[in-house]
Amino acid sequence: MQFYQYDNKGLWIRSAIAQPSPLEPGEFMMPANATLTAPPEHNANEYVIWLDDKWEVRQRRAGVYWHKITLEVLEVSDPVEIDLTDYTNVQPPAHQSGDSVKFADNKWQVVLGKIGIKVYRQKITQKINKRCESAILAEYSRDDQRNIDREALPLVGLAISGNDLTEEQENVLNKHKQMRELINQSLQVARDRKAEVETATQQQLIAIEANLDGE
Repeated sequence: MQFYQYDNKGLWIRSAIAQPSPLEPGEFMMPANATLTAPPEHNANEYVIWLDDKWEVRQRRAGVYWHKITLEVLEVSDPVEIDLTDYTNVQPPAHQSGDSVKFADNKWQVVLGKIGIKVYRQKITQKINKRCESAILAEYSRDDQRNIDREALPLVGLAISGNDLTEEQENVLNKHKQMRELINQSLQVARDRKAEVETATQQQLIAIEANLDGE
């Protein structure tokens, strides 16, 4: 005969085979908090609890929760008997001192303070620098840049002095000029973007970052 044991809260903890009683023939020995009624089927997101002489299937709610306004941390275990209306199991995002954080429309919303805005601007500025570097390296590797500079710089002085250059030397200078134009153009785009970032609001920064990520 199989029995099903539950803890002091009524949570099912194990099933086992009851042994015959040596003192009472026909009777079986069972521990306290046990029943012969089998728990109902349930999935991994559910648990069963023995209440009022019957099993109930409930949704698992155990875990860590955060208050939607104060961000107070609350850790609960099943069965949960407290009202969790003002709590969420979605972890708040990382934020800086001075930021305003609240849970609304089923998600966390962060209004950045002075420190948060500063950190966000630094993050976007780093992305701008990386985009600038990538645009240049896509055309000229670092080795290419060094080699073109090394070949062209001695010729710049000759050209300034009015010396006649060979066609090959002219090609070297033209290649150097094209490379420098691309680098200067990329750097100017980066400077313009960073200037925009310095005065942007939080919503504008979000749009700037989205554009950068989409490139």
